Amino acid sequence: MKPQKIAVLGAGSWGTTFAKVLADAGNDAAGLQIQLWARRSEVAEEITAQHTNTTYLGDIRLPDAISATDDLAAAVTGAGVVVLALPAQHLRGHLAQVRTALSPEAVVVSLIKGLERGTNLRMSEVIAAELGLPEGQIAVVSGPNLAMEIAREEPTASVVACRDEAVAEQIATLCSAKYFRPYTNTDVTGVEIAGIVKNVIALAVGVCDGQQLGDNSKASVITRGLAEATRLATALGGKLETFSGLAGLGDVVATCASPLSRNRSAGRLLGQGLTPEQVTEQMTQTAEGMKSASAVLDLAREHGVEMPITEAVTAVLAGRLPVQNIASLLLARELKAEQAGSSSAPTPTTSSAKPRILVLYGGQSSEHAVSCVTAAGVLRAIDTSRFEVVEVGITAAGQWTRPVTDPRSHSFDGAQLPRVEPTASSVQLHPGAGGSAQRSAELVEIAPDLSVTSLGRVDAVLPLLHGPFGEDGTLQGLLELAGVPYVGAGVLTSAVGMDKHFMKLAFAAAGLTVGPWETITARQWAADPEACLQRVRQLTLPVFVKPARAGSSTGITRVDDWSQLEQALETARKFDPKVIVEQGIQGREIECGVLGSAGGAAARTSECGEIVVHQGAESHQFYDFTAKYTDDAAAELSCPADLPAGVSEEIRRQAVIAFNAIDGEGISRVDFFYTSEGELVINEVNTMPGFTPISMYPQMWKASGLNYTELITELIQLALDRPVGLR
Repeated sequence: MKPQKIAVLGAGSWGTTFAKVLADAGNDAAGLQIQLWARRSEVAEEITAQHTNTTYLGDIRLPDAISATDDLAAAVTGAGVVVLALPAQHLRGHLAQVRTALSPEAVVVSLIKGLERGTNLRMSEVIAAELGLPEGQIAVVSGPNLAMEIAREEPTASVVACRDEAVAEQIATLCSAKYFRPYTNTDVTGVEIAGIVKNVIALAVGVCDGQQLGDNSKASVITRGLAEATRLATALGGKLETFSGLAGLGDVVATCASPLSRNRSAGRLLGQGLTPEQVTEQMTQTAEGMKSASAVLDLAREHGVEMPITEAVTAVLAGRLPVQNIASLLLARELKAEQAGSSSAPTPTTSSAKPRILVLYGGQSSEHAVSCVTAAGVLRAIDTSRFEVVEVGITAAGQWTRPVTDPRSHSFDGAQLPRVEPTASSVQLHPGAGGSAQRSAELVEIAPDLSVTSLGRVDAVLPLLHGPFGEDGTLQGLLELAGVPYVGAGVLTSAVGMDKHFMKLAFAAAGLTVGPWETITARQWAADPEACLQRVRQLTLPVFVKPARAGSSTGITRVDDWSQLEQALETARKFDPKVIVEQGIQGREIECGVLGSAGGAAARTSECGEIVVHQGAESHQFYDFTAKYTDDAAAELSCPADLPAGVSEEIRRQAVIAFNAIDGEGISRVDFFYTSEGELVINEVNTMPGFTPISMYPQMWKASGLNYTELITELIQLALDRPVGLR
């Protein structure tokens, strides 16, 4: 069924041209109203009265069926199809205005080729988030779409992509003109990524023009740039074949070869020595590649995809790389096969001169699934241009194994929590692989027939393990015996940081304020449980009963009535025979990240963050496991925390005292209660805090100017720089 009205939001060259295509497709004869929204009233008046848009399309006449308005709500009202031709970085703000006027059945079509900075979301994802539309009501048009050529009615083909093939066909019918031939596709991800990355490639080609480099250089950039786009799209679930079609190869050829290309033109000006600010001043239209390049690189790092051309362009735009150095940087890559990177499980190699980092995840604690999800985030974000990565999972039973499932795919979205699957072969870490000063170990795989295969050297270990047998000093002792550097705290620090009883003793000895608590050991409980209960009842309700060394919110019970105490103790003892009971503190829960420094320099602290557990969140009396990881509505993380003057500084000062009190190294998160009386009470230190991309520790450092990839790099470098053994 044809809509009665189509709204096109954005009266630049491409938005106006697409409105012309819609009219020329015969929709005007069918009585369909086509209305453009223009930001400037004079442009809207010219389109309606003169049927021209001289600012963007010169003297090309527009069909009479096209009108324009500067009233966004009026343009959207009554439209069965809404076409978006807006700058990517301004889309979300406009959609907030569109939402109230949009028909619930309307199909929204994006012509935009960009990523939203800050979120790294594609435009279809921004549309879905802001308008609450299902995938079947969101379509994308992409391909070799140089607006001026199409406006002059020079023949071209394009792609309409939608998850719902029938909707894609409907939109294709609406825009099928004698000079504009649309094809359909259901690969929205691939089509969008192709359109986004080709803008960055075109910038690089333009830089080659500005530097007066020849066709060989430009052909190399185009070809390898298309390979980059393909790697990123397939990592995100896009289809390989999309990149041999109009949205991939077709769009790359047009954008990189045509003098009409805004991104190539912007790149040429950059290559001639202009700054990005000067380029923007000279350009009359938006070059999306300049806006999206950093977001593309962030997304690539998040998913572990190497994109050297994008990295070089981003460095030029950020002022970190002189434009005259870009050519040598593009060629200064590790030698490899042309199709390298296509295999999801390459054979391990140790030929790289880069430090080889063993990422350990999974483990035997109740936070096994959290560790798996943490590994997914880290492996997508780690800087593979600096480090070679090898992954080993630890099953819940303690077996070290090469992963059956790509750990980058782990998430909390599935019906079951992620886990490391056992395998027939096991992996072991052997001391001394002949590295410098015996600072590396050898990773080997042992088959069921006891044959041994070397998996290569390990220069440092990044243990993403929480709780017992990962964060409590046991693993750290193994790594010390192997003589290999590792990220995070040493043996004693890890043990003290895991045991809440000894941790509180260390804090009190350092002069920090600690809340009242009682500890019940296994021997004490076996000898005289009633005496244990009597000690605990000296505390003031409510109290929190916790496993003393579980390192997780699992097994914790809030007790508001003493009749609940024995059951709470039994619950905690299922996870640890040693139990700690803490008197509840009325106050805000404030956290601070601590990051060690090399060479004996003082530890660094992040901005403070706050956990706010929503009072209306069902079944959450405190920040438990579900509230942390699986119930998005239960709590929110606020960073920087809204605190009175001087309080943040005092928290950061005390966080360093706590870090030093347990002889911290590398990474720690220190948690406090801030009471209504203005008192700070330390709760705990976590030597391997939650480290998913959205966890508080990375978020606090992000607010402090250190993004997730940079934070991972800093932690690994600290491990590589510190001595092994006693220190």
